[in-house]
Order: sequence, then structure tokens, then C-alpha cells
Amino acid sequence: MGQEKLAAVSESGTAMASQLHATQFALTHRAVRQSLQTVEALAGLMVSISPSHTAAQAQRLLKAANRSLATATQLSSATARIAQRGLRPIYSRATSNAQRLIKNR
Repeated sequence: MGQEKLAAVSESGTAMASQLHATQFALTHRAVRQSLQTVEALAGLMVSISPSHTAAQAQRLLKAANRSLATATQLSSATARIAQRGLRPIYSRATSNAQRLIKNR
């Protein structure tokens, strides 16, 4: 039973690392890039000299902020998926052990 637990933990770590590699890094890169675009749009708004330029820069800032918010939400969801994938092997082993122990009573 101890070896089964070690195998579940190993499988769990592998699943988490795989999911982390697949999504987390790409989303983090996108979040940083979009944050820089938001700062750039804010700077453009700050140096606006005409009402039409100010309106255009404000719209650009809102779009950039919305993209950043959407990516942050995706990053949060990806983190939850990583935890879920990591716990799946442990949960599977624990439930199969519980069922086996109930049968052997």
C-alpha cells in the first residue's frame, strides 16, 4: 500500500508539471505582454493633446485592460486545472483503496 501511495504522488507530480508546462507559461507570457500594452496605452492617454486623440487613447486603454483581465481570469482557471490534474491520481488511488477495504470487511 505504501508503494501505491508513492506511485500516486509521482503520477500526480508528473500530471501537474505537464499541465503547468502546457498552459501556465504561455498565459503568464501573455499576461505580462498585455500588462505592458496597458501601460503603453495609459502613457498614450497621459500625453494626449486633443479631445479626439484622448478619446482614441482612452478606448485603446479600455481594450488593453479588458484583455489583461481576461488573461488573468484564464491564468486563475489554469491554476485550478493544474491542482485538479495533480489530485486526480491521488483521489483515484484513495477511492479504490477505500472500496477494496470495504469489500474485505
